[in-house]
Amino acid sequence: MPEIRTVWNKKKIIRILGITVAVYAGMKYLLPLVIPFFIAGILVKMTRPLIEKLHRKLKIKREWLLAFFMISFFGILLLLVYFLAAKFLEQFRAFIQNFDVYYQNFQYFVDDCCEGLEQTLGLHISDIKSFVYANINKMQDEVQMTMIPKMVGNSVGYMMQFIKGAGAFFIIFISAILLIKDYPKIREKIAHQPLFQAAIRVEKRIWEMGGAYLKAQLIIMVCVTAICVAGLWLLKNPYALLVGTVIGLLDVLPFIGTGTILIPWAVVSLFTKKFFHAAAYVILFFIANTTREFLEPKLIGKSLGLYPIAILISVYVGLYLFGPAGVIEGPASVLLIMEIEREAQAYEQKNTAIEREKEI
Repeated sequence: MPEIRTVWNKKKIIRILGITVAVYAGMKYLLPLVIPFFIAGILVKMTRPLIEKLHRKLKIKREWLLAFFMISFFGILLLLVYFLAAKFLEQFRAFIQNFDVYYQNFQYFVDDCCEGLEQTLGLHISDIKSFVYANINKMQDEVQMTMIPKMVGNSVGYMMQFIKGAGAFFIIFISAILLIKDYPKIREKIAHQPLFQAAIRVEKRIWEMGGAYLKAQLIIMVCVTAICVAGLWLLKNPYALLVGTVIGLLDVLPFIGTGTILIPWAVVSLFTKKFFHAAAYVILFFIANTTREFLEPKLIGKSLGLYPIAILISVYVGLYLFGPAGVIEGPASVLLIMEIEREAQAYEQKNTAIEREKEI
């Protein structure tokens, strides 16, 4: 019996390793090729119940109904993105125009800090101050000489990316229309295939858990972003929308969070004797961080059925393997591996039971 258990464990480990390699290869190389059709499938799945209900009631073709909803949804989304982008560019332009003023204030801050340290500790730190200024000037020259020309020089590349994005949207639109038109026929033809049935079971469980995870992450990000934007707006920060949104987006990434920006900001305000702003940034950090700490276990932990540390590891590994998209692809890969292994194990147990019945 111990030998059988050892063989079974080795077999299971090899199977899990094979599934992991297959999932990684699919996420890394196959998904980028099929992502427009994947998104089209998600859109059809999300809208199909409503589309079918309206189709029965209004007797309008499914593809026309879906086209109307997609055009309306993406039109509103485009207007929202345009509004936010215009605000971002306006605030970013204002920041660039006032950069010299901010740089001069930063120099005053560095001078005050150095003078305070010299008086308190009795140390001569002029070399440190020179080192700080030299690196700041070097960074400024790097931005002016390298980054800005590179951004301008890549304008053709940006245009190509925009064209590719428009082409991807067109493919998504057409694919969704064609899929919902023939969805009943396609499902009827492949519904009785064992592989399709297994894929449906895996997809259903992942959709229930992964969909809840994405929804939870979106809710948390929107809440944190709204708190940061509102807090900075109350402090009359001219870049409230820009900075608050950046902080909200950074909060999604592991090991970064709102404290990466708000705490140093509070320290700088403290040194410049802006005590009210320093306290406000600390309070804003605690409110945003508490909001995430309160919502995360309730929304994410339950939806995925994973321990928080497992979620953190999957996000970290996903970022390392897939880049920024790993925030989603990491946990999705873990779920996919778990569900495929569960399905493979159930298939193996079923075959074992059949073989035993034949022996009897």
